[in-house]
Amino acid sequence: MTPGAQLAAAVDILSVIDTGEHPADEIAADYFRRRRYIGAKDRGSIAGHVYAVLRHRAALDWWIQKHRAQIGSRTRLLTALVLIEGWRPETIATACDGIRFRPPPLTDDEERLLRALLGHTLHHPGMSRAVANDLPEWLEPHLERVFGNGLEREMAALNMTAPIDLRVNLLRSDREAARRALAAEGVAAEPTPWSPIGLRLSERVLLGGLAALIAYLRKK
Repeated sequence: MTPGAQLAAAVDILSVIDTGEHPADEIAADYFRRRRYIGAKDRGSIAGHVYAVLRHRAALDWWIQKHRAQIGSRTRLLTALVLIEGWRPETIATACDGIRFRPPPLTDDEERLLRALLGHTLHHPGMSRAVANDLPEWLEPHLERVFGNGLEREMAALNMTAPIDLRVNLLRSDREAARRALAAEGVAAEPTPWSPIGLRLSERVLLGGLAALIAYLRKK
């Protein structure tokens, strides 16, 4: 898929999520299940766009409202491309040309918004504490009572991408042997901090094709 086609898919998923009828992960899984032609690498890129918006929706909406643009799935994604993923407006315009499954061209208002966002970071001193921490306004006082001055730290942790932890099948191997087998395929892993039979990957990889996964980490 082209980068533009990935963006179009992300907007489609976000638009369904915005209906609030089903959980986000269920909607994304159903989207990909119905389109098995989308490869694993493309799925990862599309999901990355989607979850960048979901994790930082409050801050994205703040910027959109600040520049008097219309809030919506597409506008949120375009804003996230600039403020979170570091895309330049001209790169976005190239990806959004309306040709071969790519999104329709940018409107004048969208172009003005992207130019205004250029050079800014996601968070701004003018944001409320709730918005800066990507929280619903009603939830912030309750969490503040629980976490106090540690609220920012806890919310930042919640917005981090979850690590991939694998459980070693002790009927077939042990943790160190499994770690070496992964390393032989170029996959770095470290022992999990709590489980004595787990391995935590240092980065996301496509697990399905790993011989180590089949030989050591799955039951037959």
